[in-house]
Amino acid sequence: MRPTSAGWWIAAAGFWLLVSLLSVAQIIWVASRPGERINVTAAVIWQATYFLLWIPFTALVWWLAERWPLSRLGWPRFLTTHVAAALVVGAIQAATNALIAATWLPMGNESVWTVVVSQMRSRMPTQIVIYVAALATAHASLLYDRWRQQQAEAARLEAQLADARLGALRAQLHPHVLFNGLHAIAALVREGRNDDAVRLISGMGDLLRRFLDAGDARVSLADEVDLTRQYLAIQQVRFGDRLSVRLDVDPAAESARVPALIIQPLVENALRHGLSEKVEPGRIEVTARRDADELLVRVSDDGVGVSDAWDEGEANGTGLRNLRARLQAEYNGRASMEVRPGRDRRGGFDVELRLPWIDA
Repeated sequence: MRPTSAGWWIAAAGFWLLVSLLSVAQIIWVASRPGERINVTAAVIWQATYFLLWIPFTALVWWLAERWPLSRLGWPRFLTTHVAAALVVGAIQAATNALIAATWLPMGNESVWTVVVSQMRSRMPTQIVIYVAALATAHASLLYDRWRQQQAEAARLEAQLADARLGALRAQLHPHVLFNGLHAIAALVREGRNDDAVRLISGMGDLLRRFLDAGDARVSLADEVDLTRQYLAIQQVRFGDRLSVRLDVDPAAESARVPALIIQPLVENALRHGLSEKVEPGRIEVTARRDADELLVRVSDDGVGVSDAWDEGEANGTGLRNLRARLQAEYNGRASMEVRPGRDRRGGFDVELRLPWIDA
């Protein structure tokens, strides 16, 4: 909120009204003490007028602070400008106070000009202190506003950077899937399985269309599983009887909202690194369920597995690396991906995702 906004006018009015009331209360209390001879009416008019007049003059100081900020003037001009302004504002405020009081109160033998000059001289130190306090308040507000704008701009730029990085990661995904699909089609053609190659081409076209339709939006887990099912149907054309699939998705978890294309890369990784090198038939299992405030998704295979010396740092292929980066960009550290060998370490591989639960 800038110092010249309506909220600051209200704050200035409330502050000086409170000070005025306290001053009047002090005058009445002092006048009630035995032996005190105070013209209560005159004292109240002088003091109340003095403090209430600072409402518009405080707003004027705030306006001057916004018009002549330190960042624009530099220290030498800032000090000289505001010292001059403090003297002028203080003199005008004191003179106005004296003129108003002279209108309501008898001045006796003193002329109005004498009263005005006397008030200007006697009150000037206080006027400068009040000017400096109002100026400091305004600059504190301006600095806070500037800090908030910088924070908002930094957050906006960070969000744009995250969106750009996420878009780049998603853009990498489609060519990666297309390349692997074309590689599988070429393998079928070399084997003379032309009919299977044609079916795979048709399926790849439908799958890529779904990839493009998915775009950058989050989808329901049910839609994501359906896309994965279609991808596996295409791969079963390639693998034939060597591949069996089990999809075990808890119906209560199907409404969860997830980033598009988070299960398919895991299935593709299992096929490429686990089952493609296995002579015997292989199996892929996809399970999903809700676990309190999280969605748990696991993709397992019984492929060739990893060596005894394997550690998680080796799980850095394109698909897993891309997915890990996407989860970081999507959830900002609130999601996790755990990769591990099969339970007996003699074969197979498991990948487990834990995502914050977001309902449809």
